[in-house]
Amino acid sequence: MMPLDGGLGANVERKRYLNQRAKNEPEIVARGIDPKTGSIRLGAKGTDLAFDIEINGIIHKVSIAELKLLRLIAEASLYGKITYLPLISDESKPSYEALLNLP
Repeated sequence: MMPLDGGLGANVERKRYLNQRAKNEPEIVARGIDPKTGSIRLGAKGTDLAFDIEINGIIHKVSIAELKLLRLIAEASLYGKITYLPLISDESKPSYEALLNLP
């Protein structure tokens, strides 16, 4: 699987969205503040943008990249071998590393 959502996608305006999410999500705050903009640092589009998913009555933010990875894990038994190679840049690498360190 080679998802193509690893670029920063500077044309996708999401700083206000990330700053709003940062109020309740320590992992977003941990990215730090971009000194040029005063906003939360952008990550890969796929790790920045998330859906609200209800699990056992609790709402969780689950990123697009995480949903793709969870789908791949769920479908792993259908294939003999799976390789996960997200297309990332130096700027988006930290957000994918953080994703892959999640439980």
